[in-house]
Amino acid sequence: MTEDTLPENLRKFLESDDPATDEKTLAGAVIWYDLNTTERDTISKTLPIEPKEMVAKYWMKQKAKDIAIDSKDLNLPKKIKDYYYLEGAHLELCKKKMTCRGCPKVMIKGELRLSLGYNGFTMVGTNHYFCRKCVTNFIKPSVRYKLIEKWWETNGWIRLSKALEKKDTDYLIKMLDDRKRKKYVWGRNPKEGKWLGFSEYILQTSTPEEIKKEIIGKLGYLGDKKALSPLIEIIDENDIGIVSTSLSKIVKKNKLENSKEILKFLKSNEEGMKRMGASMLKGILEE
Repeated sequence: MTEDTLPENLRKFLESDDPATDEKTLAGAVIWYDLNTTERDTISKTLPIEPKEMVAKYWMKQKAKDIAIDSKDLNLPKKIKDYYYLEGAHLELCKKKMTCRGCPKVMIKGELRLSLGYNGFTMVGTNHYFCRKCVTNFIKPSVRYKLIEKWWETNGWIRLSKALEKKDTDYLIKMLDDRKRKKYVWGRNPKEGKWLGFSEYILQTSTPEEIKKEIIGKLGYLGDKKALSPLIEIIDENDIGIVSTSLSKIVKKNKLENSKEILKFLKSNEEGMKRMGASMLKGILEE
């Protein structure tokens, strides 16, 4: 992934039934190379989360010092080196339709672009912008993919998706701890008013409470008995309704002792009854 041979590797992937190509390489293809709809759909089916624009959205949330690209990582033509400030170069999303300064390509709103400060005599302080195609030639491949790798490894929704795919209850139980989740990037789609799906873009940061509710729900979906005790322990810190719903799903799936009676309490509309059901369940687990 450090050499710019991705188009050839991508072509081999698209023409075969072998899904073994590295996820971050495929995500890089979507970010850096122009693909048709069929090719993009083929790639997306193999990935746990849609990469298009997501890396850019992540970069846009960082402070300037974090998204700036070091001049030593740029491989620019001499004519650009002579007329642009290289310090402070950074990637961003195009805000309106415009023509690239490096080629005739017209960029539309939302596309990834490179911003460079122009130091011409009559345009001091003006930024000029370059399209994604030019960027693939301007920024060294190792740097472009390093940015993607960093984002891919710290995205909480990707991790959660992988845990669900592998039915990794232990990972989800760890994520109930706020401190374990802080190292990841989390987001949701505010326009839809729902949790971020694994094919959505990161548009807004989720709150710790929202993420925890999502994880509690996923533990109920997996139905692993080992999640019962951790869920009971966090009842006082969370919405009893959400926790009791997940407890009910796990109890029903595992057909525990006195499950009918416990479910009757857990599914009650009264909080006190729900807590009684959780207490009964805790007693059974401790026996």
